[in-house]
Amino acid sequence: MFYCEKDNILFSERFIFSSDCIDIKDNENFYSYSFRCPNITCNEKLITVDNNVALPLLIINKKGYKAHIHAQARELNFTAEIGIVFEEKYFFQTLPHGFKYIFNDIVKNKYVIYKNNEDDDRIKMQYKLLEASCQLAAWAIELPDNTSAEYTEKECV
Repeated sequence: MFYCEKDNILFSERFIFSSDCIDIKDNENFYSYSFRCPNITCNEKLITVDNNVALPLLIINKKGYKAHIHAQARELNFTAEIGIVFEEKYFFQTLPHGFKYIFNDIVKNKYVIYKNNEDDDRIKMQYKLLEASCQLAAWAIELPDNTSAEYTEKECV
């Protein structure tokens, strides 16, 4: 999926590749390319977002939270990780089951909500990743809009 941060819109690969949204630059020994938003009034650079976190990211940003582009779901050495990076600290009253909310100085001093899933069976791990994605989306749907004072005054979980 491709995501436009400015307009908070998701685009499918099929749509982007079938349009004229690809900018190709001819450097001396290689070609580089980027994708831009097809919205004529926007024209911002698009960001690639993993399908497992695309919907939760869209919902969270539509509710006024500043979720960063480092949203990801990745598989590495029998561990599947799913997470979204926030630009600032929010005081969430709940989190999806099994997720953690931490300050991460490695990711440019941002706050991260994430979940690790481990399994030596790749199919089970993919299932756990999909299940975590659904949990994250359901949690995002239940979040109130970020105009609420309860997320700025109380301690987080």
